[in-house]
Amino acid sequence: MKKNLLAIAVIIITFLFVSESSYSQNADKPKKTPEEMASKIADKMKDKLALSDEQYKQVYTLALTHSQNRINNKENLKTTDKESRKQLNKQSRQEFRKQLESILSQEQIAKMKQNREMRKHQKGDKKKNKKQTK
Repeated sequence: MKKNLLAIAVIIITFLFVSESSYSQNADKPKKTPEEMASKIADKMKDKLALSDEQYKQVYTLALTHSQNRINNKENLKTTDKESRKQLNKQSRQEFRKQLESILSQEQIAKMKQNREMRKHQKGDKKKNKKQTK
């Protein structure tokens, strides 16, 4: 009887330890600053779309503003319902893309849309593969 209780106690303690450590891994992840997010966006676009230096500066400024707005709105959106949050985030993305398209050339816009479509297909393929393996 004592051995069974001891075994159960060990199992419970192990489970609690494992679940706590997996939770803390996400909590320890450092939050990126708006400047870091904007730099990452602008750097990726410079590599993928061959931005000029002037375009890079404009994209960085736009991305910085967008990142700051997202962080500021994140607190406000916590009180709204899920559908409203989705809608507001979608509007924000559309506005960002519209402003971005005013900076880019037609060839760069076409390449950006092509890259977006490729990512959608890759993402869809991953989901299909996960469903098939289950």
